[in-house]
Amino acid sequence: MDLSYGPEYNDFRAEVQAFVAANIDQQTKPGDGPRSQAVQAWQAKLIANGYHSRTIPRDYGGYGADPDIIKPRIIAEEFSAAQMNTGFSGQGISMLTPVLLELGTEAQKTAIYSKDHSWRTHLVSRVILNPARQ
Repeated sequence: MDLSYGPEYNDFRAEVQAFVAANIDQQTKPGDGPRSQAVQAWQAKLIANGYHSRTIPRDYGGYGADPDIIKPRIIAEEFSAAQMNTGFSGQGISMLTPVLLELGTEAQKTAIYSKDHSWRTHLVSRVILNPARQ
């Protein structure tokens, strides 16, 4: 039994490694807050290249990829090996996003998600950190 990833995933790994090598010095620095321009720019770059928010539709600010259980694993392995910042995430975001996309109304989705990728900052600052400000 051959348990290797195969050529498609080996090629994808090479793409991730190239991204890491080209961008390791451009990642956010410790202490950059979720509202900082640096964090928002880094998040946008990760999403634009498919290394964050992979399966969130493009209309809601994600990358729009089809679900694939191997590619996120490869991304995690390569980012971890390089100690690369994986972008802004967390339990609230990772749990709320799929539920809202599946069960939310269009008005609810567009109120939080936007193509300019500011939705994660909005979600954290308005919904998670200070729910009274919603």
